[in-house]
Amino acid sequence: MSDNKKPIVFVCHASEDEHFVSALMNLLMKMGISKKSIVCTSMRGCGLKNGENWNDQLREKFTDYNPYVIIIHSRSLYKSAVAMNEMGAAWVLKHKVFSFLVKGLEV
Repeated sequence: MSDNKKPIVFVCHASEDEHFVSALMNLLMKMGISKKSIVCTSMRGCGLKNGENWNDQLREKFTDYNPYVIIIHSRSLYKSAVAMNEMGAAWVLKHKVFSFLVKGLEV
């Protein structure tokens, strides 16, 4: 991806895993990453605006920015069409990805 695009962190997860995501968000912010630089659909104020088309907003985040994608792998993730689409977009667009496996998920 282009180095001249603004970097962001994109957290790909299922909404059922919000407790894991909340802990990750706290860690990222303690590391000095601004909440405005994080896209996380289950957390208020994290990159998406209410009342606007989320598909268009997500497409913009994947194409107009340089996202570092963190995927929270869980059983719930693989049941979520939206999360699977986000994960697929990261793969197709060859973004940098880091994966967390949630306890209880076998590989």
